[in-house]
Amino acid sequence: MFYLWTGSSSQACCSKEDDTIIFSNGNKASLQLILKTLESYENVSGQLINKNKSSYSLAPKAPQRTIRRIGRILDMEFENLPLKYLGFPIYFGRKTQDIFLI
Repeated sequence: MFYLWTGSSSQACCSKEDDTIIFSNGNKASLQLILKTLESYENVSGQLINKNKSSYSLAPKAPQRTIRRIGRILDMEFENLPLKYLGFPIYFGRKTQDIFLI
């Protein structure tokens, strides 16, 4: 989960196979809508989302209170950037060579 800057669209989604990245502006209503959508998916598909294998990420300078608030709402673990998604680095800020070493 990524915390988008103020004024950005509230949600976006990117998925392939059994992995999904959901982008959000991080406000409570948006996060609750994401949880409701995931719950609807579980009900319709019969598949359960494993929150122990799910995480969210924020910009490196995100305040600790924001990290904790989002964690409480989503009931998921925080994961620092950069991370890999389908073999590609997901990062915040300028591209540097070390991004591609993860």
